[in-house]
Amino acid sequence: MAVVRLFFSAERIGPQFERVGQAAFRAAREAADDVLAEGILAGRANIAAAPGQFGPRWVSGLFGNVTTSGGNINVNFRHEIPYFWVHQEGATIRGKPLMWIPMIRMLPGERFTNTFFQWSRAGNLILFQKLGPKTIMPLRVAKESVFVPKRFAVVEELIKIMREYPNFYRRRFAEQQRG
Repeated sequence: MAVVRLFFSAERIGPQFERVGQAAFRAAREAADDVLAEGILAGRANIAAAPGQFGPRWVSGLFGNVTTSGGNINVNFRHEIPYFWVHQEGATIRGKPLMWIPMIRMLPGERFTNTFFQWSRAGNLILFQKLGPKTIMPLRVAKESVFVPKRFAVVEELIKIMREYPNFYRRRFAEQQRG
């Protein structure tokens, strides 16, 4: 078995490694900041383009930070809306025992008078409001469960950006060496 041993004089080579090590760490941290910025832009764009009515609260709710500890650099992404994952992964939401789904836009706390329940031909229980002698309006439908399809691909966008980390790092390290 061949063994190669290298010995360096700490006094002569140590400062050079230290400078390169500091530059490498700064470049790695700056590259992580680049990943964070690009990831937030791509994730927010994905949410804004998703089918459905996702307003500014959904778009601006994606945020993140970069942390360093023990020589590790972590890029963390979060969303302030707790049920973000329902739209990211898709989910079945179950009622207890039923959930009432509005069929018209209702204001919080709005009450309706002259209401009645009726079974639909499809077998759903519906709450109606009687508006006149021959006029009714459906208000809500009762369901045992509802499937919410996957609407976001934010995680997939973030993975694409994270795969670009080596390119961000190379650019930042080259900047460190020049400056």
